[in-house]
Amino acid sequence: MYIYDLPTTGTISFSDFLVTTDLVSQVSQTTQLRARLRAVLKENRAGTSILSSSSATSSSQAECNDGGVGNTDWLTIIKRIEEYLPNLLAVFNSVQTDDLILRYEPVFSWRTSISSSRFRGPGRMELAGLYYELASTLLTYSLTLSNFATAAVNGLGSFETNRSLSSQQRKDKDDKLRWAADTLCRASGILLYLSTELLPKWKDSVGSLDGLPPDLTQEATLGLSKVCLAEAQALAIRKLVSPSLASSVDRVTPGPPLEKGHPSASLLAKLHLCVVEDIEASLALMRTVGEKGRLKGKKGGVGGRKAGGGGGGEPGLSANYEHELSSRISETNDAIAPMGLGDAEEGGAGGGGGGGGVGKKKLFGKFKLGHKGKNDAPSPSPSPSPAGGGGRGGGGFYSAPSTTTSSNSDLEISSSLLKYLSFSSQFHRAIAYKWLAIDSGESSNKIGTAISLLSLSTSILSSSTLRDLTSSLCNISISSSTLLPTKKRGKTGDRGVVDQELATVEHWLQSYKKLNDTVSFQPIPPAAEVQAKVPAGRAALLVKKYSLPSPGWGPGSEGYRGRGGEGLSREEMHLLGEEHPARRNLVGMDGGGGGGGGRVAYAGQGAYY
Repeated sequence: MYIYDLPTTGTISFSDFLVTTDLVSQVSQTTQLRARLRAVLKENRAGTSILSSSSATSSSQAECNDGGVGNTDWLTIIKRIEEYLPNLLAVFNSVQTDDLILRYEPVFSWRTSISSSRFRGPGRMELAGLYYELASTLLTYSLTLSNFATAAVNGLGSFETNRSLSSQQRKDKDDKLRWAADTLCRASGILLYLSTELLPKWKDSVGSLDGLPPDLTQEATLGLSKVCLAEAQALAIRKLVSPSLASSVDRVTPGPPLEKGHPSASLLAKLHLCVVEDIEASLALMRTVGEKGRLKGKKGGVGGRKAGGGGGGEPGLSANYEHELSSRISETNDAIAPMGLGDAEEGGAGGGGGGGGVGKKKLFGKFKLGHKGKNDAPSPSPSPSPAGGGGRGGGGFYSAPSTTTSSNSDLEISSSLLKYLSFSSQFHRAIAYKWLAIDSGESSNKIGTAISLLSLSTSILSSSTLRDLTSSLCNISISSSTLLPTKKRGKTGDRGVVDQELATVEHWLQSYKKLNDTVSFQPIPPAAEVQAKVPAGRAALLVKKYSLPSPGWGPGSEGYRGRGGEGLSREEMHLLGEEHPARRNLVGMDGGGGGGGGRVAYAGQGAYY
């Protein structure tokens, strides 16, 4: 399981860009709740940076995804997001209905989570509009839920083979596995909502989303949704085999025959194949995002050289542009030299102050990422674009991402995430081949087919590619269905689990070879033949449909009456169709927290497996 680096966000006051006489306290409360969320996110990043700097002893280990899984209070971050979301949705809807008026175009700043620059690390992207704030908050929410589930699973250890546990203790740990799987399904639902509903709605409003960071593209959010669902499926497999591991007799040399009461080998194979399908689909989507980013970067460079210093679109670094940028950097250096660089972190990509060389790098990063100082006068709101359809909230609400205020051409999907997906795909495919082989040998007496499948599994688990991926990753965990006792985990990756599975597969392979050489005498089919007969995967869990919570106030809240008297309260919202002009651009109208359709949730809803 993977630990994501959570983003941080810059400071902003909603009262600075919102005009109101009736909702002053509500707007101030929204600013306060956002500040609390920002504080816990900065605390999380500070803890992650300390852990990374203390453990980074080599360049390869610097790529390992540590995240402070054991030292972070993920629940506090989740609570802060859940407190902030209803108020953010209230601001979002109130701008639509003119209960709040935009004084100028708000610009929000968020760091990236799953993408980074080769030289500057995670970039800080400044984009305009409340859609960007809502999308970034939901992305952070889903990744925090995933990290929370991962931390809970890592805390369980390998309890399946621990015979000293009582039945109640074992039941509690099984329930924890089920809870973690449910939490991952929730995270998958939020990411799916982002990809299929919120981002398309944003695109329809502004006409184009070319300036978004890779994290908020439809492909990346859909890929992350599939990753969370695949990890939930892997936990469901682990819970399924947990009772048989607890009661198994032979834990040193597991082999034929399969013990009585063990889950169906065919079912386990199909469940692992479903995990492989989800992860491979996610990996393809992530690579698509990277290829699109590189193509845009090349087009932007060519366009900039052709247009010189005054062209539109994505300007390149022409001579005039470089001269102007150098002048701005020199003037800013002279202006802030007496004050130091204590506040560099707010708009740039780095942290606190430092020497002159460090300061120049941070200032250059600010200008390249479109930094706007605290004392800069706010720019007036542009007129609504035709693609956005105007909108009652003003042009700033519908502002499309602008490549002149942010730079995402050098941002790429994190290499550690891509390596983790490649590793997980190969690992679960090898385990699927193992269970297909056991099913062929135990249920169908096809010893030759079983030997061929076990040979495929052995070649994957012992391949140099998988070993290289394992050595380049750390602080990950793989849900395994091995029958061997858990060995001590090494410092890098989950090599111990890979070695355990390899030992199990080799023992089954040697047993079947001996049986075939002495009793069965069946021909061994080629690898291509058995691979062509591999069945499709079977899902154990489904994505939990996500709907935004009800707004804390304003349109969609209880007892709300608009300026024109139209019924946009929570009680009357069902009288208006989804395409009604009064509610078409509003969000959070379903009134759910994590379910759908506004129906009342009940204890254990959706936990049927």
